[in-house]
Amino acid sequence: MELVLIYSDTNSFEPLQSILPVSLISIMGKPLIQHQLELCSGQGIRSCTIIASDNLTKIRNFCGDGSRFGVQLNLVTAAPSGNEVESLLRHRNLLGDYSLILAGRTLANLPIEKLRKSHVEAQKRISIIRHRESKDIVGLLTAPPSPGELLQGLDGSLKQAAEYLLLNCSDDVHVIDSDFPYFGCRALPEVLQLTAKVLQNPSDYIHDTHFAQQDRGIHLGHHTLIHPTAVLHPPVAIGDFCQIMAGAEVGPNTTVSSGSIVAKGATVKNSIVSPGTYVGEMMEVKDAIVVGATLVQPRSGTKVLVSDSLLLDSIDGGSLVEISNSILHRAAALGMLTALFPLGASMAAISKLRTNRAISKTPTLGHGDVEDIRDIGWLPRFNRLELADKDLPLSWYPTLINILRGQMRFTGPGPVGSSDGSADVIVPNTVRYTVPPGLLPIDKLFEPDSDEAEFANVIYSKKHSLIQDLRCVAASLTRGIIGKRNARRLAGL
Repeated sequence: MELVLIYSDTNSFEPLQSILPVSLISIMGKPLIQHQLELCSGQGIRSCTIIASDNLTKIRNFCGDGSRFGVQLNLVTAAPSGNEVESLLRHRNLLGDYSLILAGRTLANLPIEKLRKSHVEAQKRISIIRHRESKDIVGLLTAPPSPGELLQGLDGSLKQAAEYLLLNCSDDVHVIDSDFPYFGCRALPEVLQLTAKVLQNPSDYIHDTHFAQQDRGIHLGHHTLIHPTAVLHPPVAIGDFCQIMAGAEVGPNTTVSSGSIVAKGATVKNSIVSPGTYVGEMMEVKDAIVVGATLVQPRSGTKVLVSDSLLLDSIDGGSLVEISNSILHRAAALGMLTALFPLGASMAAISKLRTNRAISKTPTLGHGDVEDIRDIGWLPRFNRLELADKDLPLSWYPTLINILRGQMRFTGPGPVGSSDGSADVIVPNTVRYTVPPGLLPIDKLFEPDSDEAEFANVIYSKKHSLIQDLRCVAASLTRGIIGKRNARRLAGL
């Protein structure tokens, strides 16, 4: 059976849709589309087509080919009008087989096997899935031959099309009334209602909650630090590697997504904070969706850009910043390779004499979005180069080639070998993969297994620049003389 998700009715979600697709709105720390894919994948669906009108690049960058979620994914373009039925008919081939068609703005934990059985027994071309209690139409099940001509000439939403078919094509339509957890967002204000609904009982709506701790309506991710004076009002969900600082107040009905920091005295209530967001000291966020430095107020439909990065900002650097930093790093690596070539070649020759190998190649994990141990398998791999004899001066010289290739930076999280990638100890350290590994790991500026080291990586990704790298290099080289505490101050961590 094919799953078809339609994200074409986007006008109802402005002004948010222009900066963040509806499918990537964070619900309990995960994008809405991830919940939908995991729910269906957990019930045996292995193929999914997403029909979307805007921000296809962002959706594609997040979902990839779908293998991370257990499905084979196909992303196609919706009709320019944003009409759900027109978008579906634009890809009629999807109707030629057994398909489960849902509006992408819904979250429903459907009993798929039960629905499929009822659909097959009815021997009708279309089955309408209806929530027994609310009588809301949630989706459609189609069977060969293609019911495209039944939908031809219709427009509007899937719900409107299903209501028309019920009245005018009853011989070809079967209705399945069923009980299942369900919530449908018809407009932007209902996104916050969806968050509140899911927070009340996450296990009803979510296939994999992935939280390390759940207690009295408070859901905390791995390696999240809550200051003793911070106040959490349930229900609230705080993702992995977050920091809620002194005097901060979070909740109720609030999701703070992974990698975010809520600073001293800040207040976040009835809101959604997107991944990797910094909420500054004394900042007050209420009834809002936070995307980077932008506040979207669903109830009023307004969008506010906060220009002061000390009040609200994205921890992750923008694409232009990342590109410029990558160019600077690679240019610096090329300069060092050229300037130190006589010494590097000499060390490689000595290493060859001592070990019969000039250079060693260590399989190393690259960087990317990682949530838990299963995701490590999808990270890119590369060979980290070093002199085979590690005791020689300039043993790191060949690693400059990795920096030149864009696989590493001068400083950053410590590189991890592929053999260590499957170890359980990697699970609480997945934040290291959000930025490329560094030649000089900043982890060494902290005590082993220190929580501070994890947050330093988050802060490092926010401050990432060549000046920051130079400070980290100086701190790494002098930490034995000035001590780790002063080294951290020098690095600005």
